[in-house]
Amino acid sequence: MLNNFQRVLVSAVVFSVLFTGSLSSAAPDSGKGSDSGVAETQKKRSAERFDIISYLRNQEATIRGQNSKYGGSGSHSSFFADIVLKYEQDTSDNSRDSVKLGTGTMSGGRAQFLMDDLFVKGDKKRSMNVDIGFEGFYHKTRSFVPHELATQTNHNVTDLGGGLLIRPMGKSSQDSGLLVKVGYMDIVATGLFANTTTDINLYGTYLGTEATLYLAPFLGLKAEYLAVLENENKSLGGKWKYSNFTYGGFLEIYLIRLELDLFTREWALATDTGTPVKDVITGTMLSAGMYF
Repeated sequence: MLNNFQRVLVSAVVFSVLFTGSLSSAAPDSGKGSDSGVAETQKKRSAERFDIISYLRNQEATIRGQNSKYGGSGSHSSFFADIVLKYEQDTSDNSRDSVKLGTGTMSGGRAQFLMDDLFVKGDKKRSMNVDIGFEGFYHKTRSFVPHELATQTNHNVTDLGGGLLIRPMGKSSQDSGLLVKVGYMDIVATGLFANTTTDINLYGTYLGTEATLYLAPFLGLKAEYLAVLENENKSLGGKWKYSNFTYGGFLEIYLIRLELDLFTREWALATDTGTPVKDVITGTMLSAGMYF
């Protein structure tokens, strides 16, 4: 025999089952629509959600694809050589303290060698690709034509330098990315800061960066900034510094890149007794590079 409480409980359960069944049979389409809306919302939120595990899995898949591209396996532990050889030729207008001195041409070359994925194995997870390498460069003034109203007879510069390269962003030299550099530069100049025919020797540590952005697989933009830290030179009687800002675009066909750039090079001297002197060289530069 059921007591009064058990009778009430059984009646409530039976009533709930019958009431739910009647609602389901009366509005089946409404239930399906509600379930569909909830599922779509959850699916959308899941697709939009950021989580570390999925991010690392995507990075691992990127590593496997990169290793496969270069003929390596998922557990490849060696680095991939990244070599750039470039020839540069420019035409410029030279001035001192906003007074035009003349026009000149300069040519030279640059070589860069980077070790892609030097410290990364293919089966490791990583969130940033860092490559390390070295560079060397040489440039020399080929000609200088004085302005018709100027008394300047020479304005020649020869630079030789090299240093360390670090790429914190980008997978190779033929990828959108950022390159950071630090090194040493040795300079021999004639007619710099003054109308003289005597060579002056300058040297110092430089810091720089290069940024590359591909707009299409064969077309992109590039910008580079390099600065030699301020140094004292006794023969000049003061402190000098140098900066070079270059920007432009490039066209790339397989391993060959053709660039057209604008540049501004500034040489500044702060003497101990006189007024500051600034030589500025602006112009256009054409370059051709090979990427291995």
